[in-house]
Amino acid sequence: PAVHEVTNSTEILGKPASFNILGTPTRFYEANPTLVRAFLAALEEATASVNADGHGAAETYARLANDKTPVAELAGVMANAMTYTLDLQGSLQIAAFMASVGVLKHTPVAWTDYMHPSARAYAGS
Repeated sequence: PAVHEVTNSTEILGKPASFNILGTPTRFYEANPTLVRAFLAALEEATASVNADGHGAAETYARLANDKTPVAELAGVMANAMTYTLDLQGSLQIAAFMASVGVLKHTPVAWTDYMHPSARAYAGS
């Protein structure tokens, strides 16, 4: 009860931002196309499953993580605090910030400056 939200990434960036972005070296991607396709298919299936049954996803999370938080509370947080999508969102603003503080050597102009062309398969990219 003593915890409250001060701000969030949508307020800061002006639009939603991806929380997790997965990556792999191009060399691995090109050497393992079957594995990459299988991983992406599983990720797509998991994302669809969470979106179709958030309560079931919360139950699965609680069981696998051995989390004692009530499932209804977990499901509420999952439903209200996050969007489950494979679309890349807000990454350009984050990459530009990273360049401005010296983490990246060059400021990207487009997401294609730092993402593999296969990411175009996801509409939000």
